[in-house]
Amino acid sequence: MLMNLVKNAEESMAKGGGALHVRVRGSEQEAVVEVQDSGPGIPPEHRARIFEPYFTTKDGGTGLGLAIAARILQEHGGKLDVGGEPGQGACFTLSLPREQS
Repeated sequence: MLMNLVKNAEESMAKGGGALHVRVRGSEQEAVVEVQDSGPGIPPEHRARIFEPYFTTKDGGTGLGLAIAARILQEHGGKLDVGGEPGQGACFTLSLPREQS
């Protein structure tokens, strides 16, 4: 999942370059990984659909990467969210609950 998010970020910045940041943080309840890029961002009309299977805006894309990543996280009690402003990059946040002992 993380490699898919990093690859997507790199591809979104391919033409003009940019910055990619991966941050990890956590609490007693969850572990969080953020993948943020300085690409063009995700238009509001696409945000509601980017986790749907087969939805893609990439030439030659399958539209399965984000859908599969979100589903895997969900099956483990986690979630995948997207943030950021169009024109200012995107930030994907992976959240997974920590095992309670």
